[in-house]
Amino acid sequence: MELDELRQMSADDLRVKQHEVREEAFRLRIKLRTNQLDNPSNYKKARKELARIKTLINQKTSEAQKGADNARALARALGEAPARTRLPCPSSPQAVASNGLDAGSEPSCVKLIKRVATRRLRASLEIA
Repeated sequence: MELDELRQMSADDLRVKQHEVREEAFRLRIKLRTNQLDNPSNYKKARKELARIKTLINQKTSEAQKGADNARALARALGEAPARTRLPCPSSPQAVASNGLDAGSEPSCVKLIKRVATRRLRASLEIA
């Protein structure tokens, strides 16, 4: 199938096509290993088509959704926020006061994250 035709397909259609091509590649691989395949390049073509389809599926997924998921995962890992809320701004008065940072300076995200992570590590070591 041509790349232009694949690009016009929706993500759901691409997933169906991916399943079909994966099965075809499996059948071709079995035939190749048992020396029943007339043209071994067909297996290579099927693998390349499968890779193209996977790439298009990944491109069609929302980058913004991935970014939001990563931010929520970081918040959960730090234990700072529930799954669907935003982290407070590190320079907000609440963040400055709760983390013992100097109110006159503008703390960076890295400084705040390190301080919170260190605090959590010390707390976990004290419990153990």
